[in-house]
Amino acid sequence: MLDIATKFIAELNKKHNARNYNYYLNTRGSKFFKVEQESHGQRSVHAFIEKSTGKVIKAATWKAPQKDKSGLAYRWDLSTPEGFAACVAAADPYGSYLYKDFTPPAPVVEPIASDGLGRIFI
Repeated sequence: MLDIATKFIAELNKKHNARNYNYYLNTRGSKFFKVEQESHGQRSVHAFIEKSTGKVIKAATWKAPQKDKSGLAYRWDLSTPEGFAACVAAADPYGSYLYKDFTPPAPVVEPIASDGLGRIFI
């Protein structure tokens, strides 16, 4: 899972580096990789990745992932190519993709033409 977690960190850095967000992988924990985020001189824990499964979990504190009634609050699964791609596509620097009720934003559809009367054709 270390290679998948490292690839995830690289994708986050590529996606959010222009916004002055940098991500680091802390591998010291026994059960979880800690995804640390640095922005404007401030460091925080962005998420946790379970070492045995590759599942991404929202951070509750610096030391612990978020739990819900059924146990750990898993949000994404990096172990499959589809899950990895979906997580990277949804990831934002604010962590909103880690909340339970997250809905990915609808794709923006560009208009093809306008008839000059305010009607847009797609």
